[in-house]
Amino acid sequence: MTGAASNIVPPLSSNYWKGSTLTIAWGTVALFAVIVAGYGFLFISTIQGSAAIWWALPLSTLLCYLSFTVMHEAGHGNIIQSRATMKPLENAMGWLSALPFFILPYRLFAAIHDQHHAFTNDPERDPDYWVGSGSFWQASYRSFSQIWHYLYRIATGLYRNPAFAGSFYSSILHYLLVGTFIYLMLTAGYGWELLMLGVVPLLISLYVLAMLFDWIPHTPSKHQGRYRNTRIYRAPGLKYLTLGQNYHLIHHMYPRVPWYHYERVFHEVRPELEANNAAIENLVPHFLKAPSSYGPLDCNETLKLNLCVTHIRHETPDAVVIEFETLNQQPLRFQAGQYITVSKQFGQEQVTRCYSICESPSSGKLSIGVKRVANGLMSNYLNRELKAGDCLTVAGPFGEFTLEAGAVVPRTKPLEQYCFIAAGSGITPILSLMKTALERDSCTHVQLIYFNRSQASALFMNELIALEKRWSPRLTIIHGFDDDNPSSSTDCHSAAKQNFLLQSLKTLAFDQVQTLFYLCGPEALKAMVMKTLSDLSVTEQQILVENFSLDIPQPEGVLHQVKIQLANGQQHQLDVASNQTVLEVARQQRLSIPHACGVGQCGCCMMKITNGQATLANPNAVAILPAEQQQGFTLACQCRPQSDLILCEQSGHI
Repeated sequence: MTGAASNIVPPLSSNYWKGSTLTIAWGTVALFAVIVAGYGFLFISTIQGSAAIWWALPLSTLLCYLSFTVMHEAGHGNIIQSRATMKPLENAMGWLSALPFFILPYRLFAAIHDQHHAFTNDPERDPDYWVGSGSFWQASYRSFSQIWHYLYRIATGLYRNPAFAGSFYSSILHYLLVGTFIYLMLTAGYGWELLMLGVVPLLISLYVLAMLFDWIPHTPSKHQGRYRNTRIYRAPGLKYLTLGQNYHLIHHMYPRVPWYHYERVFHEVRPELEANNAAIENLVPHFLKAPSSYGPLDCNETLKLNLCVTHIRHETPDAVVIEFETLNQQPLRFQAGQYITVSKQFGQEQVTRCYSICESPSSGKLSIGVKRVANGLMSNYLNRELKAGDCLTVAGPFGEFTLEAGAVVPRTKPLEQYCFIAAGSGITPILSLMKTALERDSCTHVQLIYFNRSQASALFMNELIALEKRWSPRLTIIHGFDDDNPSSSTDCHSAAKQNFLLQSLKTLAFDQVQTLFYLCGPEALKAMVMKTLSDLSVTEQQILVENFSLDIPQPEGVLHQVKIQLANGQQHQLDVASNQTVLEVARQQRLSIPHACGVGQCGCCMMKITNGQATLANPNAVAILPAEQQQGFTLACQCRPQSDLILCEQSGHI
């Protein structure tokens, strides 16, 4: 995921990997031929009674292990890539290679493996997280039940995904053939051979495959970003033992490259990987020790992580402060005033919301304040159901509501005064900004005007009291409570409230030219404050406003038909004018598509234009790189169609 603080460089490998794709992957075809010959020899030897367990068991295990690679490559469409007339042959190879896995049909595997690629390391949506996220011992015993876990995930929800619809009939045929084979072997008196040459090799292969494809590449499963959601581990000859899966990151980045070309692509794109902190290790002595796998590293970059909750503090009956773990004792680097996104699966819908960080960067902590919103799926879950120890998908940091953004405002002398104005949960980023401003410069004076309905509903009251006591006289706080002034009620436009603001500003005796104002709160409050400051001759350059809401313009001109294909198989269709963005119209029509910030900063709504033309509402949106635009990517929150469009969600791209 890219963002305002990202250090990710434009891809160096845009064309390199394409030279490693093949019309026909003859290496995989040869591997399939070896497997068929091996199983034929094994079956004939068993029927003739000449198969000794001491050599037949290892041979059957090896053949089962090799079969997975053919099934895996066929599932990605890598065996025959561009000859449509030969695709049935590729499907047949994948189908036959799945038979040694008994209860895992080829089409079912291909569909669920696509889920792994789309949602790598996502605790709720990655089916391989079951093995990849645990300790070595957890992975060891879970590996034997991996196939059953796949079937459980399908039975408990994934079957609704249209991507699985095409797999059911072929799966029934698979089960009929496997069941018939098992029945015939048992009735013919080959039960022992079936156990030792079928079941036992399968269990051994499952363990090895789970380790090579899931646990070793993905542990500790904290990162979901493109460059750090898996690793590369190298040693002489290892690529032959793992069939290239020690270059697992290459496979995830370029899944259309055949397994025996991973190493070649790695050498071509290595500068790009290193520039983006990819986990590249030597088997000895640094195996599973790449710092980039375990922590955020000491650099400014935007990350997508799985973070566990370490502590939940109830601020008010309707608000909590949630503190997240630090990775490898390295706190996430952020600027005061920035926010993160939090994602959670609710049924078949992935919900992502923005929450501001309430700590100062120097604290070494990552905490957010969350106020419950009526009928809000995420806020209600975080307030009422979330427990310490639960893990959430967290991305960030994002946002330009920072002290650094204010530092560029022209002034005639060093900045010595900040005035923060907040209402309700708008205090969350303001609190981080206040603490940081006071810590940085002993000459800085900070003033806060904080509106709430009542003292009982105000967030961080105890912390604000402690801060005022610690930093007095450099910190001044003025509270405005609706229950202290019934005439203003909750109407932010009321004359009483506006008069209170005006008198508070006059009491603070701020420098009209030198003071910087930071504002976060409801839209009505923002409008009132902006008007009041304007009346006091404060320029717009001196005012920084945090915005999360979207204004939806009325359509102008021709309406273009936009079809959206989501990674979970859902499809939406809407009409969007050239002066509107896709996200604006989707939200207006209550259609659920991936998004978070809504202003082109976080990249959660990254999509690929597969047909049609579009422009960006903000050509300088920080969440999409020029090279990505050239490759046909766009952001739903910035995408303005210039013709009919087809958009495909690119979850694996983030």
